[in-house]
Amino acid sequence: MLVFEKKTDLEKHLTEQRKRGHTVGFVPTMGALHKGHISLIERSKAENDVTVCSIFVNPTQFNDKSDLEKYPRPIEADKALLEKTGCDVLFVPGEREIYPEGGETRDEGRGTKEGMGNTDMGIVGTTVQHLPADTQSQLRQTSLKSDNRYLQVQLGDLEKVMEGTRRPGHFEGVVQVVSKLFDIVSPDRAYFGQKDFQQQTIIKEMVRQLNYGIQIITCPIVREPDGLAMSSRNARLTPSERAVAGIISQTLFTIQKLAGKLSVDELTMLVESEIAEGSLTELEYFEIVDAGTLQPVLNLDKAESAVACIAVKVGQVRLIDNVILK
Repeated sequence: MLVFEKKTDLEKHLTEQRKRGHTVGFVPTMGALHKGHISLIERSKAENDVTVCSIFVNPTQFNDKSDLEKYPRPIEADKALLEKTGCDVLFVPGEREIYPEGGETRDEGRGTKEGMGNTDMGIVGTTVQHLPADTQSQLRQTSLKSDNRYLQVQLGDLEKVMEGTRRPGHFEGVVQVVSKLFDIVSPDRAYFGQKDFQQQTIIKEMVRQLNYGIQIITCPIVREPDGLAMSSRNARLTPSERAVAGIISQTLFTIQKLAGKLSVDELTMLVESEIAEGSLTELEYFEIVDAGTLQPVLNLDKAESAVACIAVKVGQVRLIDNVILK
């Protein structure tokens, strides 16, 4: 496995691969890899000549600074796992490689007039915290020049539900970093997990708006034996929290079975009741949404597609999951 830290070196290598007629598959990650990520690598290897994985913990998609600080970074274990899986290329850029204008992070006011983002100027509110106001202003102006491509993306209602309302600016950060990575790797196909359903829907919309010639492949959720969706955050669960976390998927599987028998309101009340029974679990949201628009489904019989999405705090760890209903 070849490992690159500089985008110019990676671009040179991939240019040579394309000259040989090789197709490129891409799996962008934030590391702390598990079997879910590996399933994406394996799918890419089956469908492409060259598979590239990136590991970059993107600061601009974290609206909670402590969440960013706690995010696991077992880079050596990740490298060993990718090597074992047969990944061809690993891209591990530093923050300055992705954001040469400065290490960008976000405050909770991102994208609002109250926060550092200035929506009147079209600036998505990334900023460098703890710097003087004039320095922050200069960095935002630099960001306009270097990140103009992602600033063209209008997420609309896709980011006004579920994760978008609970994590302000999160998807702006996702669009920013994924567009940068797409520009560097220029893959034929990119692979994302179904667990982050809203994210993959937004990335597909970004690809459409920016006219990327990239096929976005959504791969099934990989689960633990008790049904819990595999996530890098699972490692932060205490033994007692891990013992009860399976209730999330178990509840979703119940909803899947009852979807044709109960109304949306009845299904929602069932979920609220199930999650409330646990002393360590707190329901953040449960939504049944259209798979394309992500807008709420009010009547399952009339819906063309429906996905049940959930976010639950288990102790201090926030977990998400979903199941396709139709």
